Amino acid sequence: MDSNNCLYPVAFAIVEAECTDSWKWFLNLLGDDLDLPHDANFTFISERQKGLIQVVESVFPRAEHRFCCKHIHENLSDILVTRWSRSHFLGRAKSDMLLNNLCESFNKQLVGARDKPIITCLEYIREYMTMRIVNVKKMQATARGPLTPQATKAWDEIQREASKLVVMMVDEVTYQILRSQCVVNVEDRTCTCRRWDLTGMPCKHAVVALYDIIENNMSVGPLEKWVDEAYWLDT
Repeated sequence: MDSNNCLYPVAFAIVEAECTDSWKWFLNLLGDDLDLPHDANFTFISERQKGLIQVVESVFPRAEHRFCCKHIHENLSDILVTRWSRSHFLGRAKSDMLLNNLCESFNKQLVGARDKPIITCLEYIREYMTMRIVNVKKMQATARGPLTPQATKAWDEIQREASKLVVMMVDEVTYQILRSQCVVNVEDRTCTCRRWDLTGMPCKHAVVALYDIIENNMSVGPLEKWVDEAYWLDT
């Protein structure tokens, strides 16, 4: 997923079956192509395919592996969904993505290639991926930062919601939102609602805390600088 919260294809493979050997082969090649060390801390999200969990643990032991909430719900009991959902979706990745819909969208675009001979199929996929990447470059060339267009849209909405809130200063780094249990720590860049921690983009509670700091003649710099670099146009 790119900084604009959109699908950015990196690699694909056609294999005989979704099995341990195929996944190990693919992930080892992916690591080589992206120059990832054995201890790379990427975050993967998957449908818990056969053999994939063990292979990710073997090839990238420090990687965070999240599971698609929809597939957990379909395959496990409600009690396990309740137990797993929080631990598997709070972590290093700056994203609140709970589903692997991006993969499903990509898969849907490749329907026209499935009945083609293998070389034609591969060429179809390559041309589609090239077209997507070119469209991203066109968007990037016309965007006016510092955040990507989708991030800017989300950021503007957060600021609109923040303008409706009232905040109380607890100490020089801690703020509580009135009529709410949410507490913001601007030094740690955290909020008890967990959205800032999870997405890397300050939540409405954090933004209203920053507003209060500005009103008290303390400098916070450009507000966009409080957004994680994952959302910057430069990224």
